[in-house]
Amino acid sequence: MATALNLSHEGVGQVLIYPFYSANGGNDTLISVVNTTANSKAVKVRFIEGYNSREVLDFNLYLSEYDVWAAAITDIGAGVPVLISRITGPTGDPDPGNSPLIDDIEDTCTVPPTGQSSPFTDLPPLPGGIGFYVPFRTLFLNDAGGQVPARMFEGYVEMIEMATIEEGGVVDGWVTHDFSGEPNGGVGCLQLEEAWRVGTPGSGITGATGFWASSG
Repeated sequence: MATALNLSHEGVGQVLIYPFYSANGGNDTLISVVNTTANSKAVKVRFIEGYNSREVLDFNLYLSEYDVWAAAITDIGAGVPVLISRITGPTGDPDPGNSPLIDDIEDTCTVPPTGQSSPFTDLPPLPGGIGFYVPFRTLFLNDAGGQVPARMFEGYVEMIEMATIEEGGVVDGWVTHDFSGEPNGGVGCLQLEEAWRVGTPGSGITGATGFWASSG
């Protein structure tokens, strides 16, 4: 008898659950995921608070073949937990302290971006100019628990594989790390973000036309 859900004992699969994160009491939570295949992957990442399982942050993650993505959930005094996936020096150079939390040259694509600002997304800067952060949001805390930031400091994380990206296709070219070590020579993440913008119906998926089409 076939089953719809199987627990993997090898640590690989299409759904990954991080059962607990905490940014309480001076704690930081480091998460990471590895694409163990030779194909690029599109992954939905969701952060869920612990009081009533309400979503407090989500984005799409695009892993090239054998790619690794890592980030930290922490408290920097912003009033809410924040996600940090890249740390740089004040001038934009790699952090000379070589942060033990996360990769200081993380360049895996996310939409919206989580590691640095873009022409389409303006992220708040970290203190000292060492990078950017993504604040958790209270938008969906519309239950009896109220929009109380404290409930977001503990929870869990879901990663769900949405698709295997067609090898050699347009999107695969955007997300694949080339000889420069960055997606499509450093412009792939911006191309991917631009493709998710609202576009003209029937005009395709590339460039400013976007994956999404306006109905008028």
